[in-house]
Amino acid sequence: LAVGILLVMPGLELPRRLLRSSGVIFVVGILIFCGSLTIYSLTGVRWVAIITPVGGSLWIVAWVLLLISAVRVRPSGSA
Repeated sequence: LAVGILLVMPGLELPRRLLRSSGVIFVVGILIFCGSLTIYSLTGVRWVAIITPVGGSLWIVAWVLLLISAVRVRPSGSA
């Protein structure tokens, strides 16, 4: 949601590539993290729970990319 709001705000020069990457990584991280826990809790298959930290790590990476892109935001027309 935050990434989408930043993308539509007028008057800002945004590092769109970082924002897009952050959004994609958030979604993938959520799918891996929540999906693996859901599959594990419903089926009891233990190997699925092993990939849960990958999803959590992707969340951390996405937050870092979002922070970097927020630091790089400049008003339009500035040098």
